[in-house]
Amino acid sequence: MKPQVNEPIPEGMFPDSLGGVTWMKNKHCGPRLQFTGRVMCVAGYGSETKQLVAIYIEEFPEEEPSTRPPVWKPQYTDYKEATVAEELRPDGKILRYHGPQYDSFYWHSGDRHVEVFFYYPIPQEEQFVSYYLAKFPSNFR
Repeated sequence: MKPQVNEPIPEGMFPDSLGGVTWMKNKHCGPRLQFTGRVMCVAGYGSETKQLVAIYIEEFPEEEPSTRPPVWKPQYTDYKEATVAEELRPDGKILRYHGPQYDSFYWHSGDRHVEVFFYYPIPQEEQFVSYYLAKFPSNFR
């Protein structure tokens, strides 16, 4: 059996700094799964003591891209008080999870699922969402 090897991170996927939030933790793309071809890329932004933002980009090569948002109800610890709503933006429609503790934005871009997750409210939220939405435009209409 061949050992699993991590995929290279695509150019520009995880810039060193966004909106002044510079420290990155654990940025990588995992190995491509043998049977499905899926691969997950992740990165964390914040400080050495506090992670503020997590970026998850998962490629689903076997999936037919959809223009309709899926039912998306993540079970984060504050989900009972949270709302999930569609937001229309210049680069497409996205889903926004807004809870008392967490904020998260989710969409599909081609065969990728993109999530920009905030552990705490930060002033740079819009810069993160705008960067990733421009880099990976939403399929949702």
